[in-house]
Amino acid sequence: MRALSRLFGRTTSERATNARDVADSVPRGPGRTDDRARDALSKEMLQESSRRDALRLGAALGGGALAALLADRVTFPARAVPGDGIGGTMLSDTDIDAKRIAGVRIASEFAVAKHAGTAADPWPGTAIQAAIGDLPAFGGTVFVPAGTWNVASPLRITRSDLTLMGTGSATRLVTNGTGYTANSSGMIEISGQLKGVIVERVSLDGTNTDTCRGVIVTGGAEVLVKDATFTNWLGVLSQRGRGLTVVHNPNTEAPPHKGVRVESCYFWNNQIGIVMHRTIYVIQNCYFEANVWDGMYMEGTARGVIIGNLVTFSPRVGIFLIFTDRETVVGNRVEDCGSGIQVYEARGISMVGNHMERCSSAGIDIRTNSAHCVASGNVVGYCSGVPGIQMLNNGIECAVTDNILRANEDGVAALGSSNNRVAGNVCLENTRAGIYVSNSQRIRILANRCFQQPYGILAEGTSDYLMVKDNDLRGNTTAAKSLVGANAIIADNWES
Repeated sequence: MRALSRLFGRTTSERATNARDVADSVPRGPGRTDDRARDALSKEMLQESSRRDALRLGAALGGGALAALLADRVTFPARAVPGDGIGGTMLSDTDIDAKRIAGVRIASEFAVAKHAGTAADPWPGTAIQAAIGDLPAFGGTVFVPAGTWNVASPLRITRSDLTLMGTGSATRLVTNGTGYTANSSGMIEISGQLKGVIVERVSLDGTNTDTCRGVIVTGGAEVLVKDATFTNWLGVLSQRGRGLTVVHNPNTEAPPHKGVRVESCYFWNNQIGIVMHRTIYVIQNCYFEANVWDGMYMEGTARGVIIGNLVTFSPRVGIFLIFTDRETVVGNRVEDCGSGIQVYEARGISMVGNHMERCSSAGIDIRTNSAHCVASGNVVGYCSGVPGIQMLNNGIECAVTDNILRANEDGVAALGSSNNRVAGNVCLENTRAGIYVSNSQRIRILANRCFQQPYGILAEGTSDYLMVKDNDLRGNTTAAKSLVGANAIIADNWES
């Protein structure tokens, strides 16, 4: 229509501008301006200009009745009365008069009585569930206004194309816990082979629950959770309290699994921030602070991407990958945790470009029958008394390359492991060795720069078939290298 307006006359905005310009040229009386008269003149000129353009357009398309119709429709704005709109929209001069605005359900309008939305007088969670139930079969949005809501029993989402959204941390969902089953329930339970489910901008507080979850996803649902806050999901029972859990998604052991995305969320004081189990997923740009055990815990056949998150003060592990395959961990910052990233009986894990500091077990901890893992381009520092990166207890066929390792006990350590490649790393200011090998076999140590620590490379115990080549070991305080074991290949290292 804009193109036709261009062809046969000026656009609406151009006509309005011209009309105002002409009206502005009307002389003003001395000492005052008659704005009402000038506005009336501008409106009249705009209507006449619109009518002429519409008649020209109608004539070009056949004239007659079409010209008259266009002249009427284009010249005057659309007329409406209260009650006209999408999905029952109704507005008054002062307030919302209906539960539905443009198809969006307003949760507070589904409460039987009005509440203050305070801790003393919270809105009922049943109003949110009623708003969900009021959506049509094709889905829609439920808006939860700011305030405190007592979600006494879990909210259940069992349909596709549904968005549950609040205002951010001001939309605070709490519970008295009466309708929750310990070690089982979630405040929001999403189940079934669903698509297009979104939960966003709500704050979920687990106080008064025992080993429950903020959000639990099962049964093959494709879900996006974003800009949400999860706090106080605690407990010590077998499944432990979690902010967000995805499990058996779908209800089979084998792939293909369904995807879940978690973006820009905050997790504080939960037993574990997130648990992913038998799903595929992306976790990005989230903040995990002071969770009691782990920031993130991935188990089973979970496969996903963990990117750009901040994890602090998780005493056991910041990012825990256990019994899982083919995970990608990129660009995260982990500080003041037990292990920064721990890989346990896992395969094919990529850990690239992460920063770890002040971790008490290891910055990157590849242990117990883990294999085919890559740790590359990471910066690990100030892990007192432990290695920056370690391969422990039969960690095999791993590549540790191009990392910066500073002020740990050892930069890289191979402890009871075999067939690993340690290459291109920079190790400095560690308290024992740049690279430490103990009771390990067939470790290839190639082209590393190790300096400003007691040993550049130190091997102890039964460590055979080592390959130590092309390393720069200048500037260490006790020895450039000290090696043990049989059948070693040592060549072309700089020691002084």
